[in-house]
Amino acid sequence: MGDKNGSRKRRKDDGSTKPRKRFVWPDQLHQDFIAAVFDVGLKSASPFIVHQMFQNDASASASGGGSATVEQVKGHLQRFRLHRLYQRDEALSSSSAAGGASADGVAG
Repeated sequence: MGDKNGSRKRRKDDGSTKPRKRFVWPDQLHQDFIAAVFDVGLKSASPFIVHQMFQNDASASASGGGSATVEQVKGHLQRFRLHRLYQRDEALSSSSAAGGASADGVAG
């Protein structure tokens, strides 16, 4: 598999490859990410804008874990949006189940 097939290897200048190290989001950087996303708005947040907010925020560089790249912010934003979607769907399904509907679907 090459880079075109989505492998997780980064090509160096000399043509050799090495596996990427997984970026672990420190708690403080994740909190800064969430704050940046909701400052912009979840639906209109783009990875580039959120990344710019990290660069402008002094607390992100002092979080000890370094700063995330635009690609890392992109993936984190995708996962965050999916997580919020699952939370919303779960809340809606649990509230409809607690709404008093009987087994045949008729509220009683």
